[in-house]
Amino acid sequence: MRVVPAVLRFSLLTTLAAACSGNPSPSASAPQPAVAPPAPAPAPAARPAAAPMPAPTPAAAPAPPAAPQPAAAPSAIDLSGSWSATVDVQGQSIPLDIALTRGPNGYTGSAAPEGQPGASLTTLRLDGNHVVMSFSAPEGEAILDGQLSTDRQAITGNISYNGQSIPFVARKRP
Repeated sequence: MRVVPAVLRFSLLTTLAAACSGNPSPSASAPQPAVAPPAPAPAPAARPAAAPMPAPTPAAAPAPPAAPQPAAAPSAIDLSGSWSATVDVQGQSIPLDIALTRGPNGYTGSAAPEGQPGASLTTLRLDGNHVVMSFSAPEGEAILDGQLSTDRQAITGNISYNGQSIPFVARKRP
């Protein structure tokens, strides 16, 4: 007795089942022609052996610390210079001088009514054309909140000081 490999037996059985499934069932009234057995199908290609799993790599060493990043690029808008402002207090226009200097760590400066001691700039925030400046004034914080003109030569807005909102306009001096 000849031993048939399992792959070949499976292939032969599959081929026979496929061939038989397409034949009509035999009927008693009509003789059936003799059918030659189908040719054996070629054995399917052997499945390749699974590739061996790569050896686990040792845990990677932690990445070196990132190099310090340079400071963010300063805004393209530079408010440095001398500004002449007018503050409208109860119908009176009061002149106000604002001096701003841009340095590597931000702005420094002061604001002072003509002939009076100045208030030091504590913060300046510029978001697009929206400008917010805080000054430490003698009786508390003064916050100038305004919009920069498209030509960047004027700021219009309000000063919040001692619970009041006071309109102001500032123009950059040449």
